[in-house]
Order: sequence, then structure tokens, then C-alpha cells
Amino acid sequence: MARPQMHQSHRLPRQPVRGQSASAGLYRRGAAPAQSSGAHTRYFSRPGRPTSRGASRLGPSFWQRFSATVGRCWAALTAFSSSTRVRQTCVHGGIFAFWLLTFGGAYAGLRALDKPVSAVELMSENQFTTQRLIDELVPSGPDTSFYLYDLRQAQRTLAELPWVRSASVLRGWSGKLKVTVEEHVPAFAWSDISEQNGEGSVNGEYRFSAFVSKDGSLIELPAGEVYGDTPASLSAVENLRSTISMLPVFEWNGEFSATQAQSDDFLVQYDEITRVLETGELDLSVASLRKSAAGSWSVQLESLQSGVSDASVPVSFELRLGSKDLQSRLQRFVTIYNRGLHRDASTIAYADLRYTSGLAIGWQKQAEQDLTDKKLQGLGKNGKS
Repeated sequence: MARPQMHQSHRLPRQPVRGQSASAGLYRRGAAPAQSSGAHTRYFSRPGRPTSRGASRLGPSFWQRFSATVGRCWAALTAFSSSTRVRQTCVHGGIFAFWLLTFGGAYAGLRALDKPVSAVELMSENQFTTQRLIDELVPSGPDTSFYLYDLRQAQRTLAELPWVRSASVLRGWSGKLKVTVEEHVPAFAWSDISEQNGEGSVNGEYRFSAFVSKDGSLIELPAGEVYGDTPASLSAVENLRSTISMLPVFEWNGEFSATQAQSDDFLVQYDEITRVLETGELDLSVASLRKSAAGSWSVQLESLQSGVSDASVPVSFELRLGSKDLQSRLQRFVTIYNRGLHRDASTIAYADLRYTSGLAIGWQKQAEQDLTDKKLQGLGKNGKS
């Protein structure tokens, strides 16, 4: 059934566009509407755009407007996302969100599976670092977290010990932490004479401010008990000081505190003196090596065995070398000592080699008294005769 035609008073007639026939379906206002070949009549809401079934004769349908709006929004979004800066922002935001979710989930999982540190084990054999000290410096127990334990902080705490060269703290099985400590091996004690009374010792005992390790490092000792008053820390510091007191002493008498360069200078001189004594086959060892502020060297020699000396008492005397020609002066001392000076070694107080040739001997007080008595006895016998 054909649709009834629109009343002529409701629509103005349309005229065909110039250059086109009426069959093209395009009309101007005032022209008669086009008739289809069938029984139906088609109406046009806009020039050249036929309306579909159910469409309003005065404009597009709801779905047409909706699809057009969606298309415009999609085109705007596509144009916006095509910007390089926008793409970079989106990528960075996505990466940040990914890692945030990853670490957040990992942290939540660790908290759910976490357990306290059951024990801290010392895996290395050390001279000063004991298991008791490790238990004090690296705590364990119910208030700790095995997975969230700050291993770097524990390593820094152990590395602050003056005798520790390096430290490693790792997680082990069964909630345990494994600690490995490498220590400096003391080779020489360091005494800063400038901080004392100028004699290198106070009341016959040295005050050590540092020690020199076997690798030549100058390690300063703590001024006080900086690690607390716990038994383990006090025992460790006392053990260190006791060990240092048995070592050869380097005495520095300068205006400023000791440096690594000064320590290296002491090591060079010590090695040279030891080599000359061993080459000359002297039963003497270096007890202490001193350097004055003017650069003058002196060495304290001692021997606890009779060796080449005829005396049965320990030998201990000072060898004054000066600041130049140290090797030639040492060779001169070795020659004179082996020629007969060793017989009176136990009575020598010092031997001064700061001369062009020969040496000067300073005798101990008891030896001087004995020599004076012998001279008086000899004068008495001559007088009687």
C-alpha cells in the first residue's frame, strides 16, 4: 500500500539542480517530489540523502546521531593518542603502575610469609671477633624480620670495628644469618710520642694509638670504649691491646698525627734494619723503631738469648743512627759488634753511630759503677805495693 503523499502546503516544491536530470533524485525547493518505480513514495530529509524506513522526514534518526557522536569521539581520541608526548606519558604511567603492583604484591607476600631471625652464625675463625660480639652487633630474635633484615647495615656495623678488614652477612637456611669476617693481622704497634711525654711511654708502658697490619695499613684504635660496656666488646678491645703490646713498636714524634705515608716509611726502614742484622748473623731483633721530628732514626735492639753474647742476662740497648747514611752506619755497627763488642752487650745502654767513623758507647749505670769499682780496686792494690 502506497504511503499518502505529503500535502503541498507542508513542503515547498523543489526544482531539479542545473545540469542534472530529475532521475538523479536531487531537487530544489518548489519541485515536485520524486516518484519511485514502485508503489512506494520516497522522501528526502536532505538534498541527495534519502531517508530509510522509520526515519524522521525532518532529520536523522537517534541511532544515526548516536553513531555519528561515537565516531567523532573516536576520531578525537585517535588524534589525541597519536601525539608522541601523550604516548610516552601513557607508556611511563603503565610501567610505573606495573612495578608498583609487582613490588606491592611482593612486599605483601613477604610480610605474609616472613619469620624472625632464629640465629646469627660466625662462619670464619678470627682472633678478635667472637661469636658473643657478633650476637651483640647483629641482633636476632622475635623482633627481627628474616626477609626484611637490613644486611648492608649489619655489614657496615661490623666494618666499623678497627680490626675488621671486610665483613659479609648473608641469609641462610632455617631463618639463620651467616657472617664472615676478615681481620687485619697486627704486625707493629704504633705509639704517637707527640701525644705523650716525649719519651714514648708513660710509667714504663706505651700508649698505643694505632697499629700497622701485615699488609702495611695504619689502623687507628678507638679513643675509648666506643662499642659499649658489654662484656664481649670490652673483651675484644682488651684482647687487641694485649696483642699489640707484644709487637715491635713504631714511635712517631712529630707535630701532627701519623699518616699512611709515615707508616710506609717506617716499614721500609724496619725491613732494611732487619735485613742487615740477619746478614751479619746477629742474635738481635728490633724491639722498637723511633723517628724524631727532625727525621733522626733510632732503634731499640734486644735479645732474650745468650747467642753470641757472653752474658746470660737479656740484651737491650739503643742504636742511634741519625738521619742519613743509615745503611753504611748499620754495616759499621755489625762489624764492630762481631769483633768483640758483643761480649759487653748486656751492659750497653746505647751505641751512637752519628760519627764519620767508629761509634760511641753509653754504658748502663750498674756497668759504670762496676767499672769504677774495678778502677778503685786497682789503685788500692798499686798503693799497697
